[in-house]
Amino acid sequence: MMLLGVAAMPRPMVRSQLRLSAQMLASRIPLCLAFSLLPYSAASQAHSSRADAASLMQQLRGGNNRAPVAELRQLSGPRSRAALDELADSLTNFVITASGDESQAVNVFAALSAIGRSGSRRSDGGVPYAGAGARLSRIIEEAPMWAGGALIPLTRLQNRAEGIERLSAVAQSESPSAPAAVEILDHYGGEPGEAELRRLYRGPSLASERARAVLATVAARRGWERTRRKLDAAKDALGADTGTAAVNAALVVVVFPAEIFRGFDALVATTNEDGP
Repeated sequence: MMLLGVAAMPRPMVRSQLRLSAQMLASRIPLCLAFSLLPYSAASQAHSSRADAASLMQQLRGGNNRAPVAELRQLSGPRSRAALDELADSLTNFVITASGDESQAVNVFAALSAIGRSGSRRSDGGVPYAGAGARLSRIIEEAPMWAGGALIPLTRLQNRAEGIERLSAVAQSESPSAPAAVEILDHYGGEPGEAELRRLYRGPSLASERARAVLATVAARRGWERTRRKLDAAKDALGADTGTAAVNAALVVVVFPAEIFRGFDALVATTNEDGP
């Protein structure tokens, strides 16, 4: 029927119709092929597209850290959490057990970069790996030599609150990385990092003397020291035990009387309107 209709058309219209039909057919062929090959692709993906942890580590030692990132972010398709954890643990163990010679340093930082990028909220595509923060924290704790490369990636985790919490834990510890954790919260933590540093500054003293010195420097630069002195003076003047209690007491002293006086003013105005 289609051919009969085409034969009855004028020649220019026939050419136009044939071109349109060819375009429609071409646009449908890839879709048809995709659906027809779907079972094969799904069945073969586990064998061809996905590499195991050992082969990925071999690629890493050869200078390719893109393959582990792609696997951890599931760019080649969904993987079980157990499989992702196995690969991430392989990278983590490699960093922890690596020696300090220069040839290993290149591979170590490639592995650190892969772990950090796997959980980053930045645009590497795929699904950010939820276990990246735990692996970075383990490296900071067990491999102080390489901890510097694991701190900044914590600020880039998809779960930003988790990254700030893990950096705060390092800042409060006796780890050699504690001073650096304070600096990174200050420089790379954004508003959540600043809020956490304020909390640490108001709270008990940090365990590391150097971390305390860095935090004091941050406080002085941001003007927190002046605020703290004013708050301490308010606590003494109002007999409050905590900063929150001092603020509440100040509100009672300042705001409540002002409301009372406004009430008196309104009462006086009403009385004047009513006359003697």
